Amino acid sequence: MTTELQLQTGIRTTLLSIPDYFDAKTVTINSSVYLDGSISNMPGVNLITADEFTSRQDTMTATGRWQIMGLLFIGFEDWEESYNKFRDVRQAIIDKFNEVGVARSPADVDANRPGINMDEIRAGSPIEPILYDPNDAQGTPIYLTQVILFDVELF
Repeated sequence: MTTELQLQTGIRTTLLSIPDYFDAKTVTINSSVYLDGSISNMPGVNLITADEFTSRQDTMTATGRWQIMGLLFIGFEDWEESYNKFRDVRQAIIDKFNEVGVARSPADVDANRPGINMDEIRAGSPIEPILYDPNDAQGTPIYLTQVILFDVELF
């Protein structure tokens, strides 16, 4: 059966094929180490271990659903520019998955398992400002973030 790690790795590979926004340092699995760097390293996506999944075996072939979470981060510059960049990066993610393979399959997942279908890519949270600078009396955010959910069906 295809594993969660294989799905995360496939999603990561697909995101890395958007070179205008991502590189190997800014697309991670269960690590937000890139947040320790400068906001010039943004945007970034941290693919988090799924909170929700199902696995069934009603026939000889096991089936399942995974809800892979990606935390999308954008370095904050000003409200208009940051929201515009956030919109553009998020759209680039959606566009890339819409062009990949049949039924939005993540790249390089499991050649022995043809039944992988990414049903949805959707928001898992509102866009939120985070990590306020304690020295900034105005409370200007350092990052904007949103959970992006990748719903994957295995059949």
